[in-house]
Amino acid sequence: STSPANSGSKSPTKAKKKKKLPPPDPEPEPEPEKPKVWQPHEMLADRFQALMEQCVLPNCCREWDQQSGMVWSPRVQALLEAHRADLFRVFKYFADRDKEWNQPTMTANAWLGMLADFELCDETFTEEIAALVLERVSGELGIEGEQHEDNDETEVVFDEWLEGLARVGIIRGKDAGAPAFVTIRRFLEDTFLPLCRARLSLAVE
Repeated sequence: STSPANSGSKSPTKAKKKKKLPPPDPEPEPEPEKPKVWQPHEMLADRFQALMEQCVLPNCCREWDQQSGMVWSPRVQALLEAHRADLFRVFKYFADRDKEWNQPTMTANAWLGMLADFELCDETFTEEIAALVLERVSGELGIEGEQHEDNDETEVVFDEWLEGLARVGIIRGKDAGAPAFVTIRRFLEDTFLPLCRARLSLAVE
């Protein structure tokens, strides 16, 4: 006979265990991009342009923010201020007078001409990097890093030119391992200003 306590009660049911789904198949790893194989008929200039666009210029852009902290440090600014009068004479020598603002401005062509006259471009500091430096200090470089085809479109005033000159010193001396202040000072006092005295006959100290 069934006891009253158990009458009408249902026996407890066990919860069903969920079946474990097998793990998804791992996604195949993307194949590494194969380096371009240059063909014999391709010009050396094309290879050099690819090297600049893929390696040199991107690295230069990445280092820009690091250089900004160096250029605008109090010691470097004091150094530039100490040579400001002499450097302004050099700037005016290569600059054109802006008709709208009635102040001297330097175009990219004049900037590159100045560096060429002083033989400051080499395998470390190329003309492409020099043009990029001036476009960046002028604030005319696009978001994607495009450069103007016409160098006359870019022009800078004296303070922007000073910043560009300091960056030239950093880039040219970055392999020496010296602090930025020492590198810029050596560039100005041991290279740039002596060249100005010798080649431009300017009365610089």
